[in-house]
Amino acid sequence: MSKENEVMDERSELKGFTFFRSYYESSLELPTDKERLSFLIALCEYAFTGNTPNISGPAMALFKMAKPVIDKSIRKAVAGAKGGRNKKSSSIGSKPEANGKQTGSKPEANGKQTESKPEANRKQTESHIGEGKEEESGKEEDEEKDYDANFEDFWAAYPRKQGKIIAKEAFVRVLKNGIDAQVILDAVEKQKKSNEWRSENGKYVPNPSKWLSEGRWEDELGGSNNDEGNNQEHNVGLGNAILSGIFEKERSGNSSTGEMSAR
Repeated sequence: MSKENEVMDERSELKGFTFFRSYYESSLELPTDKERLSFLIALCEYAFTGNTPNISGPAMALFKMAKPVIDKSIRKAVAGAKGGRNKKSSSIGSKPEANGKQTGSKPEANGKQTESKPEANRKQTESHIGEGKEEESGKEEDEEKDYDANFEDFWAAYPRKQGKIIAKEAFVRVLKNGIDAQVILDAVEKQKKSNEWRSENGKYVPNPSKWLSEGRWEDELGGSNNDEGNNQEHNVGLGNAILSGIFEKERSGNSSTGEMSAR
């Protein structure tokens, strides 16, 4: 059986998967009901079949953000389902084993002694697995701390403070997909100086979760309007100087005319 068929077979036995609130809130960022429906169906289709949905645009961008989280949820669900089957098989075989112990003879006791070494190896293997899980858990905790610190830097830098919880979820998804936090911060600082973000008191600054979900850190916005402001100040100053010169000449001319008339 191919790996793809194995995945299909495992997913076909799943009863459900974890649907986070962020999926719903992300769908609200899509402009039309059709795109929202396509995105939500795409999540379900991928979770239960493993097939990549045939969608595009912002809906596909949101799906790519959610995909790693769905994969992790599916792995846990499949592992849990397998664990349940193993326990059931073990319970079915328990009664004959108990009967065997009651009717067992010396050869059977020898057999148990022979099995003791593999059993010890199994326990040692389980111990190593447990240690590995603890290390993985510690690593995840460190990653979460890094995500928290990086997000607080982003939130402090981003000019529009709206929807902090959903913005953090989008920020963490972006980082888990391989985007460096410094790239995000640099893009925010650059776009804060653009004409679009500075005009009308930041009226056109996107919602932070939307900015992150749509990959807007790659936008190429217009240049800074600092030069324009400097030019305006220079022109005003120059105009004032010219007007001042004209008034000075008029005062000087009037004074000279008065003197000549007196003579």
